[in-house]
Amino acid sequence: MTDGWIGRVFGSGTTGGNHAAVITGPDMAPRQRATALGFRNVTFVGQRKDRLVHLRTFTPREELPLCVTAALATPVALGARPGESWRIEHRGGVLEVSVRGSAELPVCWTIMPSTSPPRPVTTLPSWLPANQGVWRLGQTRSRLYVHLDDPADLALFDPAALRRFCTDNDCRGLVMFTADGPIVRSREFSLVDDAELTATGGAASGIGLLLRLHGATADTEIVQGPPGSAAQGRLLLRFGADGPEVGGQVLPLVQGTLAGPAASSIDLNGVASDVR
Repeated sequence: MTDGWIGRVFGSGTTGGNHAAVITGPDMAPRQRATALGFRNVTFVGQRKDRLVHLRTFTPREELPLCVTAALATPVALGARPGESWRIEHRGGVLEVSVRGSAELPVCWTIMPSTSPPRPVTTLPSWLPANQGVWRLGQTRSRLYVHLDDPADLALFDPAALRRFCTDNDCRGLVMFTADGPIVRSREFSLVDDAELTATGGAASGIGLLLRLHGATADTEIVQGPPGSAAQGRLLLRFGADGPEVGGQVLPLVQGTLAGPAASSIDLNGVASDVR
């Protein structure tokens, strides 16, 4: 048995975004736990000294070298208060996280580590409506970014064709986005997960970098995911001297004890609550 916290990151109120689990007690079988819970992000707290925390984060398919969702969720899971700053370490990098908002509904912010400069991609498939260009960003999970004019073009095409395009450019995902006034709408297909993602801090950071190159300075909300879906993520973006800052609401849902490495429920005072 071990202690855990479950919440929702990058949502709007009680809907959308990512479910995230933070395992705050020792766990001898992290991969099995992550697979059993089935969340996009299951994070295990390792060494901790005050507000310096080392994490390991897993999806059902792999361990992530760096995870923005986990970095924003963990301070809240560990009892952070608005106004605090935390240092979150993964094996692939360090994120400085600031906690704002209210104690009941924190909003956490971070700046992704710098990436290599965007590289234009000029050899494009015929199905891709690249209105304003395509770039490759060498992030911890490298992606292709497609900047579109028309939100109607934000459609996912044949997954096999997307996989080929990503593989040809040594990338693990493709992000399509369009700016619509103060709102940016985006969709991301992940080669690793073989699925569309609904809230990705790394992708939001990449969008911010490209928008800044086009002169953007105003605060922006990124709505990610299939149009009309209740699962759409809501990611906040603002532009500072140190680069695009990504933020999101962190909504605590449940905290208690998980029983057994293969458990898919969390026990609160003897009451089992489904967490899928």
